[in-house]
Amino acid sequence: MLLNKAYQDHWYETKVPQKFEDWKKSQEDQYPQFRFWSTTLKLELLLLEFVRSIRSADFTLYKESISKLLPWFFAMDHTNYARWLSIHLYDMLNLPQTNPMVNEYFEAGRFVITKTKRKFSSIGIDHAHEQNNKCVKGDGGAVGLTEDSHQLLKWMVSGPELARIVNEFEEGLPFNKVKDITEKTNHHEQTEGMQTRFSDHVLALMSGFEDIGNPFLEESPDLIALDTKDVAEDDAIKNMNRAEDVGKEMFDSFVKNHIKGKDKSIFDTISKNKLSIFNRPKQRSISKKDELTTLKKSCHLFSQLYIACQVRDGNLDEFFMHENTAFPPSLSKNGDLRSGNKADLTSCLRELVTKANGQKVEAECIILDGAAVVNMLKPNSSSTFQEYANREFSQFIKNQVANRIDIVWDVYMENSLKLSARTKRGKGTRRKVLEQTRIPGNWQSFLRVDKNKQELFSFLANESIKMNTKKTIVSTINDLAISNHHDCTFLSPCNHEEADTRMFLHAKDASNSGMQKICIRTVDTDVVAIAVGVFSQLGITELWISFGVGKNHHLIPIHSICQSLGNAKSRCLPLFHALTGCDQVSFFSGRGKKNAWNTWEKFSDLTTGLLTIIENPSIETLESSFPTIQRFVVLLYDRTSTDTEVNQLRKHLFATKGRSLEGIPPTADALYQHFKRTVFQGGFNWCQVVIAIQNLPKPEDWGWKEYQKKYEIKWTTLPEASKICQELIKCGCNKEKGCKGRCKCKKASLKCTELCKCQGDCAES
Repeated sequence: MLLNKAYQDHWYETKVPQKFEDWKKSQEDQYPQFRFWSTTLKLELLLLEFVRSIRSADFTLYKESISKLLPWFFAMDHTNYARWLSIHLYDMLNLPQTNPMVNEYFEAGRFVITKTKRKFSSIGIDHAHEQNNKCVKGDGGAVGLTEDSHQLLKWMVSGPELARIVNEFEEGLPFNKVKDITEKTNHHEQTEGMQTRFSDHVLALMSGFEDIGNPFLEESPDLIALDTKDVAEDDAIKNMNRAEDVGKEMFDSFVKNHIKGKDKSIFDTISKNKLSIFNRPKQRSISKKDELTTLKKSCHLFSQLYIACQVRDGNLDEFFMHENTAFPPSLSKNGDLRSGNKADLTSCLRELVTKANGQKVEAECIILDGAAVVNMLKPNSSSTFQEYANREFSQFIKNQVANRIDIVWDVYMENSLKLSARTKRGKGTRRKVLEQTRIPGNWQSFLRVDKNKQELFSFLANESIKMNTKKTIVSTINDLAISNHHDCTFLSPCNHEEADTRMFLHAKDASNSGMQKICIRTVDTDVVAIAVGVFSQLGITELWISFGVGKNHHLIPIHSICQSLGNAKSRCLPLFHALTGCDQVSFFSGRGKKNAWNTWEKFSDLTTGLLTIIENPSIETLESSFPTIQRFVVLLYDRTSTDTEVNQLRKHLFATKGRSLEGIPPTADALYQHFKRTVFQGGFNWCQVVIAIQNLPKPEDWGWKEYQKKYEIKWTTLPEASKICQELIKCGCNKEKGCKGRCKCKKASLKCTELCKCQGDCAES
């Protein structure tokens, strides 16, 4: 049904007549996702064909279905099925020559058991045997039935006879004789109720598929898992394309060499192809490989350190000043920013105030995160972008109860710091957004392409101000703002990249127009944190955040939270949020928002340190506040520690408490770079949200580095421990000639160790 729907959509969109098989072949050649699901459908039909051959006692169909399935057993490494089914099929195909009478019986349908007169109800002989066994076996089967092996054999031999007697007795009962006369011939599922139930299940399954995107409408060059959106490796597409051919070749070779020719034993090993597709997703396999590499490097490092310290005095203080790898494991996940659950912060904030979910918010202005709205509003009943704008989007805007509605959109910049986060979402389908352009079937795939979103957001922005309404509609479009009734001088031009910050510029504009009650609709915790920090600058009485979707939707009263936190702590919240993890700044490994929040409540000095940054973000204030940040991180990892520097705590936790490398804080140098990124995000960006033109410093000066016109994270400025620790210095001197003036160990005034080529046996040692 999904395949047929995709074909109908193609016919409607192109208006070009094309045979179904030709269209299907063309789609399979172009799109990996289509080919994968087309192959899946083919295999499902093959299995149903095999089941049909059993149920309808069709021996010819039985042999045909097995011959079609066998190459797939070889291709997908099901070696036992591949070996013995090949032999079974060969025997069945040769029955007319080897045993004509048995072949005649089988062709008549007697290769299966038919126990009733109902249609399509025959079962395999092995299946019938199991049913007979059930007549004489208890719940535990033969296990523990008797300790006498002779009696057990007698019980097993008599089992079939006992089953026959029981069956004949049951068939001779009076009610069974009546049943024989009135027995129906229809299949037991051939009833109106069962057919209705089956139809409902099919429709529900179709609806589920369409919610996540009809796979036959996917036009991405990638092969993507429907549920997790994992992108398969490039090799997976090649494996999928050649799987059937590989299987056929192996099957033909096995029959030729092991069965017909008898050149090789049927018990010889069947080599595996390992044609993995989704069982090794791209991101996960790289991650596991990197984790193994990191683990090997750490083991190698500590092994060398142990050997060296047998002769030399180790300087552990110097060792723990350096990270063991190029990426600090407490902040990085194999070179990427370590992520976490940002939404935990909203839980901490909501505990400060009474729940407001049942309260009615009478906002004068509602500000919408446009991208969040588009993700929520799927084009269920719309076939073109114009219909989507008129039916879904415009209707949603009209339903907002406020005099002024602001729709704020993200802007997608090429050299954005968020580029890496967007890349992780995978690739999608590029489609030009025009009024009569047909909406792609896979909405989420369409929204994975930045260019698609740019065009869609601009299109919806222009359509929103054309609505026939007395409400004031304000919408952003790239760096400008447009409106049906409002002067947008204060809002344009604007260099904000994210709607997260730009929404507060619109809140300030609404405040300037005399509005005192504002509601912001979002799904991002960053907006909640910024709202608390900027509330005092807006000059309004009430600020509400309509946060989340569905059962996770909450109304958050920012004004009440600010009153509970106090002015100083409220202003610091955005910087605290950035410090403990957001989209552009790492989370600390194993230390979530709730843990950090509890630590902040016990360590009030953090508020003073963060406030210094908020009032004047600069290198000078960063350095003056850094000791406070170090102490906070120390307490974050060990509440009872008296250490003031993270390097001291690293040594203590690793040496004394046996923590893993991920379980200890980053080095002071790595933390300093982390704090730089924190100040860039929370001190510069989030502190200028009510200014249209933000004055942001260069990211290169604040924990980032530019590489091939993209920004990468600068994790640390110090070399890895293996490259700097003197204990690990080793020479390449010859043992017989001894260590001379060019010896590295001698130059460093160190004794040679077993790591050296001389193995520490030179005269100098």
